[in-house]
Amino acid sequence: MPKPPFFAPLALALSLSLAACSGDKEDGKNSQPGGFFETPLLAQGPSIRNVSVAEARALIDTDSAITILDVRTPAEFEQGHIRGAVNLDAMSDDFAERVAQLKKDDAYLIHCRSGRRSAAALETMRAAGFSAVAHMNEGVNGWTQAGLPLEP
Repeated sequence: MPKPPFFAPLALALSLSLAACSGDKEDGKNSQPGGFFETPLLAQGPSIRNVSVAEARALIDTDSAITILDVRTPAEFEQGHIRGAVNLDAMSDDFAERVAQLKKDDAYLIHCRSGRRSAAALETMRAAGFSAVAHMNEGVNGWTQAGLPLEP
């Protein structure tokens, strides 16, 4: 019977060690698919993408440098908002100018009520040269449906 190639035992050992490393973290929680939240958004490199409510929550919990932009009207914002969010009304006449004043190299999580206004605001940010933006496309509606809190 022919001997297996030299690399077969090595490949087996490598695959077993990788499988052992892919389990739970020390805190007992599994990492998110693709490692999106294992490091801050900016460390991921240029990225503008849609995220679910669960992904947005994980991002808020793991990336202390992220700025949460709520692009609803001031009246909507006052009715309840995600803790730490900054209000920047996407419907205001000076929205593009106000976005241009933000630091383009910072990380942002953007949302509105349902995802429509924040999708348009995301395109404004993309056109302005922002490189690290996560768009919570389910908006505050999705946030509250998931049972997550808003602050007055």
